[in-house]
Amino acid sequence: MRALCRRDLDADAFRRLLRARLFAVLPFDAYCVNTADPRTLNVTSSIGDGLDAADAARLFAIEHARTDVNVLADLARARVNVATVGAHPERSERMRAIFLPRGYVDELRAALVERGRCWGYLHLFRTTRFTPAEKRIVASLVKDVAVALRRAATRTPNLAAGPAEPCVLTFGRDGTLRKTTSTAHTLLHAISVDERHGGPPHAIVSLAAAANARGVTVESAVASRRGLLRLVAIAEAEGAVVILDAARRAQIVDATLTQHRLSSREQEVCRAILRGLSDKEIATTLDVGVETVKAHTRAAFTKLSVSGRGGLLAKLGL
Repeated sequence: MRALCRRDLDADAFRRLLRARLFAVLPFDAYCVNTADPRTLNVTSSIGDGLDAADAARLFAIEHARTDVNVLADLARARVNVATVGAHPERSERMRAIFLPRGYVDELRAALVERGRCWGYLHLFRTTRFTPAEKRIVASLVKDVAVALRRAATRTPNLAAGPAEPCVLTFGRDGTLRKTTSTAHTLLHAISVDERHGGPPHAIVSLAAAANARGVTVESAVASRRGLLRLVAIAEAEGAVVILDAARRAQIVDATLTQHRLSSREQEVCRAILRGLSDKEIATTLDVGVETVKAHTRAAFTKLSVSGRGGLLAKLGL
């Protein structure tokens, strides 16, 4: 398991290989691993056994209502990032609505957290209950899997040139897809998806459910074969409108600095460099010494594997 986590794989390949390795340690009847945006905690892709489009929409609606047990965003912030439904699965809305009818009586879910940042979620389902020892096994692997997903995220190229025009999808209040623009096919195919579940990618369904549940505009980013894309879901009376377009410069910068595990001060220094400030100007802005700025710059450049300011610009596609 840990050897697999150390391999230099993209997120899709890693998650497909993870299934067999994990099953050898911990048998299960169904499997899914999501990637997540560590800033918003929204799901950005899914690989696994999949749900049809209607059930996926229903599941994300339940999740974003935040009234069910073991909500993913809560697990991401919890001291212990692993939980099971337990002895009374009927108390869980998602179990009653979706999984009990399929014969699954327990779900073990884990937020894949490393150093306080969540890079995805693991879901295991079984027709029998998971044991406390099995929960501990998954808990022992959370950090390794999170690191593998974080490293996979750094493999995503930045968009040098975005799509000619955005893709727009309209969802009903029940989460069903109503219509799309003519540009949808090209952009949706660029998003990494598990082809077995059908319907729109889970990243989009989840964001539409979040907008519907909260009645606000929500935003996220999603990796694609064309680089980082921006998702914006706008809540309207009849449902949610999701706009998919090229990532903005600030999102590309945020994603790259986060993926490479820069500290908050190292990120501040990098952003100041991108604004064209000198070491002395950065020191004045941050109220620290010039040598401190240089030390943060060296540490940041090492983590990003760049050799200078020009390398930083190239790394960020700027």
